[in-house]
Amino acid sequence: MGLKLVKRLIAICCAAIMAVGAAACGANVDSRTEITVWSWEPSMKQVIASFEKENPDIHVIWKNTSGYDNLNNAIQDGYGIPDVVQLEYYALRQYAVSGQLVAITGRTEGYGDFYTPGTWASVQLNGRVYGLPMDS
Repeated sequence: MGLKLVKRLIAICCAAIMAVGAAACGANVDSRTEITVWSWEPSMKQVIASFEKENPDIHVIWKNTSGYDNLNNAIQDGYGIPDVVQLEYYALRQYAVSGQLVAITGRTEGYGDFYTPGTWASVQLNGRVYGLPMDS
């Protein structure tokens, strides 16, 4: 898959895209890896189709959701948590401080150059990266 498509998928996924602490559970109908994405971004359907075409071994399950009630409930219940979620910058920090997000620092080398310093700083806390900005 081209780096451009990877960056677009990650950037569009969320104002701060990040992996959430637990992987989605469930039986796979086929042998493809499944990832669950929660996002309110209207173009996500097209982005996912392009991503899956480039990565036939990965199936993306997209839930068009807004607000944080569903995410908070999933975290509290301990199941149904998405692998990737779109968050606003202020919310990213709140979830990171409370330990609800997995840092993706090791997977973001070189990405900081694509964003303005302030935008890039918005997805970091204590030197750890928790997502990639949608805008810059």
